[in-house]
Amino acid sequence: NGGVIFAVILNLRDASPQEVEEIVSAYLQTRKRLPKGRSMGCVFKNPTGEYAGALIEKAGLKGLRKGGAVVSEEHANFIINDGGATTDDVRSLIETVRATVLEKFGVLLTEEIRYL
Repeated sequence: NGGVIFAVILNLRDASPQEVEEIVSAYLQTRKRLPKGRSMGCVFKNPTGEYAGALIEKAGLKGLRKGGAVVSEEHANFIINDGGATTDDVRSLIETVRATVLEKFGVLLTEEIRYL
């Protein structure tokens, strides 16, 4: 909504070292499935009943590149900066992905990322 967070209240609970280890282990396992490299995380929200990444993959867009920005080969809902991506590269790639998915499947993807 354009707001800025200035403070956070955390509700913590006691946990045994074993519980903490299990939580950290589960988190690290989840992270292993994410693409390597610099990204903004998931670009698009999942539409109702669908996965944005699956639609992008079905549209054949994995590996699509605009300048230094590329749709991840590992998870299609991630755009990776290969080291030389500009803002224009990323925005252009996002618009191409959105237009292609809309054309092929009739689904309008909305961005999960926020522009500042």
